[in-house]
Amino acid sequence: MTLRPTLLLASFLTACSAPPSAEEQRHAVDVACAANPKCVEVRATATERAAQRSAEADLKAAETAKKLAVDRATATKERERQLAELEKAIRQMQSSGLITRMDGGARSMPGAARIYVDGPTWAGFKVDDKEDIIRFLSRYRDALEGRPQVALLDDRSGRELASYGPILGVSLE
Repeated sequence: MTLRPTLLLASFLTACSAPPSAEEQRHAVDVACAANPKCVEVRATATERAAQRSAEADLKAAETAKKLAVDRATATKERERQLAELEKAIRQMQSSGLITRMDGGARSMPGAARIYVDGPTWAGFKVDDKEDIIRFLSRYRDALEGRPQVALLDDRSGRELASYGPILGVSLE
């Protein structure tokens, strides 16, 4: 059997030509599909499912965003409530005469809050109570500024009485 030259030339050109572009492939599928009602139905169903999945994803994203906004608002309210309680306790310590002044960073602990206390009043506390007070002040500082470092200084002499840092913990002098 001999091949006709035109058939041979057509098969050669088909083998050597560049593959069809994505646009050409879509057009060929559209043309072939338009003639077949079953294909049109399958494509319509697939398009509907894709649209439904997209709508479900959009709804889920909106619900997640709303939940995150509610969670942030709740966390902010809780943080504000805790800070108000801490500030109330700080005011009580100030009115009782324990805390005389609160400043920024300390020389011995850069970035630490300098809290000046009445030396004789501080000396009257037990060691456990002193540790609890310094930890409380650290919690207040952390809630207020995000930095838990605290240095307690004698308001008369300026001598460091205690300090707290997240790595070294409580240090009583």
